[in-house]
Amino acid sequence: MHTGDLFVDPDTGITLRDASHAEKYIRVREVHQLLGEKLSRVLCIYQHVRAKKTRDRVGELISALSVGNTIYCCSYETPTVAMLFVSREQNRIEQVNKYFKNYLGGHSAMRLKLW
Repeated sequence: MHTGDLFVDPDTGITLRDASHAEKYIRVREVHQLLGEKLSRVLCIYQHVRAKKTRDRVGELISALSVGNTIYCCSYETPTVAMLFVSREQNRIEQVNKYFKNYLGGHSAMRLKLW
């Protein structure tokens, strides 16, 4: 069994409903499968955002991922896309956030969020 970190780049990102082009998305169920039950894996997901503020869309996604599960996330956001770093391990996500906070300096408040 592979236990390392993973990166996924679905064409559009996570979907919260049935999509007409399912191949362009990753489903919440699939995110949980990739995270595994007992792994300290970080799953990195490239998420496009359309017709909403990025922070609002990411909030919806994290809420959906957290239903019945303990999920931690750091999002690195721009106006049209976000990179989501998701894990069941809080410490792993805090490390990701710390790295980008140091890297971005004063811009980190506009670009990063811990969920």
